[in-house]
Amino acid sequence: MHKDRIFGEHVAEYMRYLMEEDSQKYASQFAGYVAQDVDAEGIEELYTSVHAAIRADPSPAEKTEFGGDKKFKKRPKMSYSQRKDRVKQKKAAKAAKDAADE
Repeated sequence: MHKDRIFGEHVAEYMRYLMEEDSQKYASQFAGYVAQDVDAEGIEELYTSVHAAIRADPSPAEKTEFGGDKKFKKRPKMSYSQRKDRVKQKKAAKAAKDAADE
């Protein structure tokens, strides 16, 4: 039971299921495996080679710096009087729109 999980038998079963039921979802879900030419029968071999590579060199890969998304800027905090003025402006705009619609 544990060996099947460790060597990806559950992934291979899901691959077989999707190949039969929904080939489009299979192509999108397992695009990386398809690009590497790995099918459901080759999963155990792939996992075995990955485990061997980890045992050979268990040190983690070098980390890259996260740049983040600079598009979003947080709005600065408004004072109480600024919030009150903003509400007045919104009410006036809504009243003007309602008057124009009538």
